[in-house]
Amino acid sequence: MEQTSDLPTTELLPLLREARALLDVYQRGQADEVLTRALGLVAAKGLLQQSAPELQALHELACETAFLRNDYARALQHGEEALAIALRLGDKLREALALSWTGAALTQMSHYAEALDRLHAAIELLRTLGQEPLACRALNYLAIVHEELGDVPKALATYERSAEMARLANDQDMLGRALSNLGEAYVTLKRPQEAHEILLRALEVVEPRGDLTHLAWCRLALARLELDAGNEEGALRLLVAAVPAAEQSGAGRTLAEVLSVLGALRARRGEREEALQLLQRSLDIFRDLGIQREIFRTHLVLSEALERLGDFRDALQHHKEFSRVRAEVVDDMARSQLARLTSRYELERAHARQEIERLRNVELAAANARLAEQALELRELSRRDGLTGLLNRRHLDERIAEEFDRARRYGSPLSVAMADLDLFKAINDSYSHAVGDEVLRRIAALFSNLVRKVDVVARYGGEEFALIFPETPLPAALIACEKLRAAVEGSEWAKVTAGLHVTVSLGVARASDLASWEALLAAADARLYEAKHRGRNQVAG
Repeated sequence: MEQTSDLPTTELLPLLREARALLDVYQRGQADEVLTRALGLVAAKGLLQQSAPELQALHELACETAFLRNDYARALQHGEEALAIALRLGDKLREALALSWTGAALTQMSHYAEALDRLHAAIELLRTLGQEPLACRALNYLAIVHEELGDVPKALATYERSAEMARLANDQDMLGRALSNLGEAYVTLKRPQEAHEILLRALEVVEPRGDLTHLAWCRLALARLELDAGNEEGALRLLVAAVPAAEQSGAGRTLAEVLSVLGALRARRGEREEALQLLQRSLDIFRDLGIQREIFRTHLVLSEALERLGDFRDALQHHKEFSRVRAEVVDDMARSQLARLTSRYELERAHARQEIERLRNVELAAANARLAEQALELRELSRRDGLTGLLNRRHLDERIAEEFDRARRYGSPLSVAMADLDLFKAINDSYSHAVGDEVLRRIAALFSNLVRKVDVVARYGGEEFALIFPETPLPAALIACEKLRAAVEGSEWAKVTAGLHVTVSLGVARASDLASWEALLAAADARLYEAKHRGRNQVAG
């Protein structure tokens, strides 16, 4: 273990105590200023790379402060420093807490694969140390990952476990967080009675403590309950009250989410200027914070608000940005998963090379066969969407470029379609993300079974699909797409869950009039938007 006696401890420790006290009363901006002074003090003496408990504590506090101010990149940076020092010192408890904070930061940055690794490692280490109640933070963000990835039942169970651990640890801050998130999850599941009860319990924890962030969050969740019940006035009062609490808390993300819902409500009431100002401010905050998944969601809210207000051109632009940013998030998740598989594959290949040198026997052939299978699996994974098994966006771009060049070279017809499930968000909200995922899988299977072998079906992102029809003029492609539309409408969706009904809108374009495959895809997307605008559940071309 490397330690140092060079740190200015007598100056540093009072700053750490002051910052901790400020954080405990939610004075995050002031805590940040104190920690900046502490970091400057250590940096001035050239000691930032040393290993000492005081320096580990400094980085841990700086990580917590940055996280609570929604600066997740800086939180991750300080969390990594705290983790590295804890590892060098052999301090298993501080290692587990640093894993919890870095896992939380990675969660909020949508790096779910890495977040899961950190959070599970923290929970297991704390369990081994007999400190399981301290896993309440890691459990809370593990629940958020489950919720973001669509496994809401597992998220609910994990939020409840987080709240229980927070009670055992007497951690009122984490108890308020876990209850707030649990209540919000019940709102999403359309279970109002449970949601209302849990959110009131959360308010009993956060309000006396002056936790303005979660006070605003609870008011936001309660406003969503009022909207679900058709009480716009009640929702408006709650949202208006949530704004100053969120502003005073300094938590930009909570403020942006409140502004987004309030802006959507203003648009519903026809208050154009107020709605667009609120929604643009929300988008600007999410952009400043770099939270990609909230950026694309806010573009969708803006698109729907503008469509409601009759501004169809700007609505289309925001819908395109929604699709683009969402596809980037999905691609990042796929790349992360691919990188992990590649790393595992390379490690096993290295082990196999050692086995070659040592044994040179039958096991060598078996190892090589396994590696060949993994290589094929890895290559296929890079081409396929994990949920539906269809080609993914990256491979779609390659195929459409190839088909466009072939059509241009030989003068053959080529048509492309974009398909989008109608009111898919309502399906997720009303029936759960698990049902939404099953709908996507069934649509993928239905499309694949109804098109020709030479045709290409890909998942474009979210609830959007793309179809390539080689050697197919526009009239024939329209007929094929109408066949798909009718098949979706006529499927027995009630077998998935009672009351479920699914329709799809499609837009079709031909290559002969366009200069590039990108323009062809954009033309199909524009036709899709026309089909949506004309009432959905139809084909436009």
